[in-house]
Amino acid sequence: MIALALFAGAPHAKADAWDDCNRRIAYANWQLHEAIEDHGYDSRQARHWRHELHEEYERQERLRRKYSNDQWNREWRDRRDDRNGYYADRDRNSWYEDQYGRRHYRRDRDDD
Repeated sequence: MIALALFAGAPHAKADAWDDCNRRIAYANWQLHEAIEDHGYDSRQARHWRHELHEEYERQERLRRKYSNDQWNREWRDRRDDRNGYYADRDRNSWYEDQYGRRHYRRDRDDD
């Protein structure tokens, strides 16, 4: 029951991280706009909020790469573990086990 609760929270955590990232970007962008209005384009405050905005965009890019890599790894694992396709048949026929349970790979494919 506890494991089910843990797995149920994973997609929600991803959405929360992405929403938090977008919220921080919007906040930094708003603060930059206010700093430019109040203190000028080249002011210390505007430079500070430009820096903060840049950091938030970097954080968003790291998050995007993390999730795209996770998705790519998941798809690769699904293709690799597919037991109904050509590659599964090729792998199943390319080795045999001896009496001690060791795997030996066949050199030719004709000896089935």
